[in-house]
This record gives sequence, C-alpha cells and structure tokens, in this order.
Amino acid sequence: MVVAVAVEFTVIFIIVCVDTLGFVVCIGQRPTGFQTDVTRNRIMTMTRRADGELERDVLRALWTIDRPASANDVIDAMHTDLAYTSIATVLGRLCDKGLASRERNGRSYRYEAVKSEADLTAQRLRRILDSASDRKSALAGFAQVLDPDEAAQLAALLNETT
Repeated sequence: MVVAVAVEFTVIFIIVCVDTLGFVVCIGQRPTGFQTDVTRNRIMTMTRRADGELERDVLRALWTIDRPASANDVIDAMHTDLAYTSIATVLGRLCDKGLASRERNGRSYRYEAVKSEADLTAQRLRRILDSASDRKSALAGFAQVLDPDEAAQLAALLNETT
C-alpha cells in the first residue's frame, strides 16, 4: 500500500508518495490512477488499475450505452472522475485497435463498440485456443474448470450447433 500526501498551491500539485516501509516512491505530479482530495489535504491510498483494465471499463461503458456515445457519455456511464482527455485517449486507442469506431459529431466524436461483449470474448477464446500446441488438451482443461451449470450450458450449445 502506498500512502500519499497532496498539497495544492494555486494550481500546482505537490505529491509525495511513501510506501509502507517509509521509502519515498514518487514525488511530483499526480500519477495515473492516483486518487487525491486536495481540497482537504487528505491522505489517501494509491489505487492503480491493472494493465488493460481502463480499456475494458471503457468498452463496458460503450456496451452499456448501446448507441454512439461521446467521451462525456462514457465518463457518465463509468461513474468516474477521470479527465475527459484520459477517456478520449482510451477511446482513440480502442479505435486504433479496431475495437471501437468513431464518427465526427461537430468538434468531437461519437464512439461505438465494433463487436458485442460476447463476440469479443469468443474471438479472444478462439485466439487462445489457436495458440495452444495441443488443442485437445487445452479444451479438456477448459472443460474441467467449468462448474456443472456452465458445462451443461456448453453441452447444450454444442448440441444446437452440430
């Protein structure tokens, strides 16, 4: 756990992060994912998202909105205080990766997920299966970790498609 002290001088943030052993781990501007309450100079814990987690959260928001959405719409759907520019950057990266599309709307853009959550998950599972050297063992291992209800659902889906 990292504890931070944030002090506001006009518009400049001075942040000193100290880990649990008392070592200073960062000094300077607010790092990504850092939560501060500078209005009260509170000490708060640093929460950092796992790699790719913000992209997943933005995609989930696009799926929830289920229509072309602005960066502000995404921020509202995520119930976050992240900056507009942060969300707009992530949306642009999702477009670059082919996971979202955008259309110009005045001076800004409207974004939409290219695939549904189910389609994207199926594509990822297929990619993982394609990378396995022994597909039969990989499928058997997957089947073994399913709970009985999931196994029954998978069996029913396989019977429908064959």
